[in-house]
Amino acid sequence: MKQKETKSKWKEIAMVFGISIMFAILVFTGIYAFYDEPKYDIFCKQQPYRSMPVKAGVDCQQVQTANDTRCWQDGGMSIYDYDSQGCNIYKSCDYCNKEYNDASAKFRRNVFFIAAPIGLLAIIVGLIWLIDFIGVGFMFGGILTLVWSTGQYFGDMSKEMRFFVILVEFIILLWIAYKKVKR
Repeated sequence: MKQKETKSKWKEIAMVFGISIMFAILVFTGIYAFYDEPKYDIFCKQQPYRSMPVKAGVDCQQVQTANDTRCWQDGGMSIYDYDSQGCNIYKSCDYCNKEYNDASAKFRRNVFFIAAPIGLLAIIVGLIWLIDFIGVGFMFGGILTLVWSTGQYFGDMSKEMRFFVILVEFIILLWIAYKKVKR
């Protein structure tokens, strides 16, 4: 009889891991299926590289102009043209990288605000689920989803927000653990 109970426990443990991992994958696959991630090539069109040979005996001193400096400080990339000697001259500033990075940061923030509540909901569902090992699978899946969503957005948060988000998630997990153990 004991061997049969041991086999049953291992099956339940396997199901806990399966439910938890598949739940987290399902959440993020669903988000990415219906919410498009920004694509770099939409923001930054590849411009054909063109160079002009520098004429013999011409010394092109690369001087950084105020426009170059302002462009760089604002997160852009300087675009150059060529003069009759073949030397670079400042033409314009391209902000496609900055625009792409801003859109990506907003996307990661939104994924966090979609996935984190789903993770918390899964943890709560796990607490009330009547079949214990399925409930544990939902709880682990919710925790995994919460960690994954926080990790995606973590680098874009301010240091104060990082602390606050981790503190809130930690308090919620402690509260849930207390309620689960107390029961």
